[in-house]
Amino acid sequence: MSDDCDDLLDGDDELDERRNFNGDAILQHLDAPAPDLLATSAALPQQKYDIDFELLPSLSLPDDIDSDKDDDLTMDGVVEDKRKDVDMDVDETTTSSVTPSPTSTVPNTEDVSGTEELSLPGLTLAPGLNVFSQEEGKHAFKYFSFDDLCLEKDLSYERRPYLKGHGFSDQAIDDILSDKLTFLRHLMPEAQSVLIGNKNDFRNIMEFLFYCISVCTDRLMNDLLMKSFFSLAKNYSYQWKLTLTNVVTVMWNFDLHREALNADFISKHLSRHVQQNQTSPTKIQGARFILEIKKRRRNANGGDKNSGSDAQRLAVTDDKFTFCVSRFVKAVSRLFVSLPNRVHFHYKSKWNDLCVLSFIMALVGSDKRFIEDCDVGQEIKTMYHYLFNALPDKFWYCGAGEQVKQGNKFCLTNDSFPLTFCKMVHDFPPYGVETFCMWEKEKVTNISLRLDDHEHHMNVLHKIDLLPISYRGAQVKKFLAYLYLQTMMNVTAIRSNESPDIKSIIEENPDIKGTVTQTFIKYLIKRERYLNVYVIIKLWDIIVGNEIKESFAEERKPAIRMVLTEILEMIEKKLPQLTSRNDKEKLYQLMRLNNVLSMVKERWSNGCGEEEI
Repeated sequence: MSDDCDDLLDGDDELDERRNFNGDAILQHLDAPAPDLLATSAALPQQKYDIDFELLPSLSLPDDIDSDKDDDLTMDGVVEDKRKDVDMDVDETTTSSVTPSPTSTVPNTEDVSGTEELSLPGLTLAPGLNVFSQEEGKHAFKYFSFDDLCLEKDLSYERRPYLKGHGFSDQAIDDILSDKLTFLRHLMPEAQSVLIGNKNDFRNIMEFLFYCISVCTDRLMNDLLMKSFFSLAKNYSYQWKLTLTNVVTVMWNFDLHREALNADFISKHLSRHVQQNQTSPTKIQGARFILEIKKRRRNANGGDKNSGSDAQRLAVTDDKFTFCVSRFVKAVSRLFVSLPNRVHFHYKSKWNDLCVLSFIMALVGSDKRFIEDCDVGQEIKTMYHYLFNALPDKFWYCGAGEQVKQGNKFCLTNDSFPLTFCKMVHDFPPYGVETFCMWEKEKVTNISLRLDDHEHHMNVLHKIDLLPISYRGAQVKKFLAYLYLQTMMNVTAIRSNESPDIKSIIEENPDIKGTVTQTFIKYLIKRERYLNVYVIIKLWDIIVGNEIKESFAEERKPAIRMVLTEILEMIEKKLPQLTSRNDKEKLYQLMRLNNVLSMVKERWSNGCGEEEI
């Protein structure tokens, strides 16, 4: 027994010796002087490279770095970046400038530190529309701002006598109602507030908060207002619903173009509903306090009628104005998403208002400020998703007109919501695009392009992209694509179809097929308007649809084959070779057109069956 224990102890001694040996070796290694990395790297052979700097994008330093004073930024030295946690934006195309040292092997160039940004001309964005009648740098709230909007004077809040009964003095009440932050502290939206005693108080405060959100330029204060607004809407049972009047009031205060909400234009598209249901025409009117503000301003200017709306305009910067519009869109969208019982557009009597609201949101989403704003676009898309799905089938398919059924299912009619809404979006602007135009028109002498006087071709795709990815959203996309396809193909008499699938289009509209269409597309290619042809192909593909079984049903395959063989293959044959383009921008556009053409042809061929094409 003792011998076994001795063996175990001997084994432990050997282990301790190995541990001590390894530890001593590690200590000796740590005590050794560190190698000179700079000397080592300098001793290595340096390989020279022949670099053509003309092919590289221009490089520039960020604004907060002085390249002349930074001695650490060299080609052959160790770059010591003293700036930590620098946020690099993937959308920015500028990079840090590099100043070669005197001993650098990189050849000198005349100008390596230019400020020219790298651009991708092929990724042409939609220019958008100038929806608001204000110039850059001269934005202003037309009627009220965050500071001068008064709950008592403008919204007829009449609870001052009751607040005095609770022990508040006139000075304390003035402090509460004049300062928005103090007002929110006393409002206590999560609990019962002394500021709300009946349904009138609740309605006035809800509208006050809604209008304040639309004109509050401070992000933190706007968040507090938004939180209070939705907390009140959730926790109180008093009646208040968002109406078209609330939306129009904000749009007027943002100085939306008068032609955008032209009464004749609105009545023209909603006249069938008014005649069939014997309802009063939709009135595009703002809140009552707007008229009071006009009256007060006229009185302050000696009774001048022309100064009632334009006097005392409250200027804001471009960024703050854009922020306010985006917050208004967010508030409306969140009401449809989280509190559908607080919107007043789901009833038959308000069907006209629903069409006008959807049209207004499409205009705001097409404004030049929000073409690249993904947040606003997503809010509008989300609002449309919930709005479309919340409509009953009879209102969606038949509108407020006569209901038509095929078996147990409703059928789309000329009074359907998708068709009415798409007609309003397509026919805008009603009196020419000059007021809203944000692009330079191309001068064409041989033929007059109807689209150039109506809308920009890339704006067409942007409007369609605002619609949600859902079954009903796809239906609306097909209606809108069909209307714009006729405009893109230079059709003079625009037709509407109750069911805009490719089969019915080919059978009922001879204007967008045959030799006329081929001749016009050949003309576009000859004029090097490749993006126009690109949009035409995209519109055809949207009309076909993405539902595999429904889009490529047997009865629709002949029409798809006809478009594929007579139009798409003709386009492929007429397109020039990429090597023949010297203009870089046209080259990128041609590459983009070739890509979408090949994808659409492959998808349609697979959908119809390769052996059948």
